[in-house]
Amino acid sequence: MSDAPEGADLAAATRDLESVAALGYLLNAIAHDLNNQLTNLLLGADQLQYGGGADAAEMMVSQANRVAEITRAVQRLGQANFGPGAGPSDLGAVARSFSAWRVATGRGDGDSFTVEDGLITRADPTHLGRALALLSDAFPGGPRPVSVVVRTEDMPRTVWSQDGDTVPKAVLRMRIGDPPADELASFKGVVDAFFDAERSTGDVRLMAAWEIVRKQRGRMAVHGAPGSDDREVVLSFALVS
Repeated sequence: MSDAPEGADLAAATRDLESVAALGYLLNAIAHDLNNQLTNLLLGADQLQYGGGADAAEMMVSQANRVAEITRAVQRLGQANFGPGAGPSDLGAVARSFSAWRVATGRGDGDSFTVEDGLITRADPTHLGRALALLSDAFPGGPRPVSVVVRTEDMPRTVWSQDGDTVPKAVLRMRIGDPPADELASFKGVVDAFFDAERSTGDVRLMAAWEIVRKQRGRMAVHGAPGSDDREVVLSFALVS
């Protein structure tokens, strides 16, 4: 993002990265759903074998295995969009590049950035830049000023950590509006909205950003009621010494 194009070229690049991010998520979601169906098909075929329909069962297994090969190819294609990248990266430097992109695209009026440099993570800077661009426009109300803070925070070691089991991590907090600090949005609600026929562009952007962060070995949380104009997105990554 540090070499971002200008004008129409920049708008086209933004559309491209949104399309690629959404495509990567969709391909993985499709592959996951197909794998669930294939599991049921194989179980049914196994039952048929015991009922005397050996020829039919053999055909079902053969077809299922063939579709499984296609499914794995689709998964690889989707995952290729968000590979681990070159990494490592300085989260503060990525935030500064994101700030420059906001200014260049006319989104930066009223933005504020408080950045601690030297927070090195394994995430790829290009992928993180894509995620931040998606998140900055993901919420209702169109492009709005953002407040970004990058710093070291003590965070749970893993999603299964007990209380008090924390480690220092590189954390980026992006606030849009004034969300309650203790109100955690439900990602289930976001996922349900994403797969609804009437899903919004914001739903697609949010889920695509989440997929990028996840593939970059980071964690993402959203504070604020689903659908609210006021949100805080928290990205956290393990530090690399």
